[in-house]
Amino acid sequence: MRTIIAVVLLLFCLLSGCATESIQSKGQGNKASKAEFTKHFEDSLFEIAEKKLFSIEIVTDKKDLKIGKDIVGIIIHDSNDEDVEGAKIQIGLYVPKQGQESTDFFTVTEMGRGLYSVRNIDLQTKGDWELRIKVKKGDSEDEAVFFFTDVK
Repeated sequence: MRTIIAVVLLLFCLLSGCATESIQSKGQGNKASKAEFTKHFEDSLFEIAEKKLFSIEIVTDKKDLKIGKDIVGIIIHDSNDEDVEGAKIQIGLYVPKQGQESTDFFTVTEMGRGLYSVRNIDLQTKGDWELRIKVKKGDSEDEAVFFFTDVK
């Protein structure tokens, strides 16, 4: 009887050790694939999308990027911190007081290496509002929201 109990305890210990090792391996695997994003410009606006699939950085007045008056640059990177090219970008302006979102008057042009330009956008719009940027690349789709409060 003691032999059977000893064998059962030994098997339990061995199986518990294997299960613990398996859980730790999975945890390390998740940690290794953790998304990291880089902000490129000190004076830019930067958000990580809700599902953490993309980072979105808004830049203005950058001559080296050919960004200037009435044109805003948007830099998109994936969860590997690599440029996202060939994405579909949808930009919406949402004003909470009005309760509606406008998406029809922004022209987005891909400029290469993860940079997109947006025409006809004014980040100095008065009041409280949100800029919602949706990124779709292949089967991946995510959104980031930039909040502007009490802009004067």
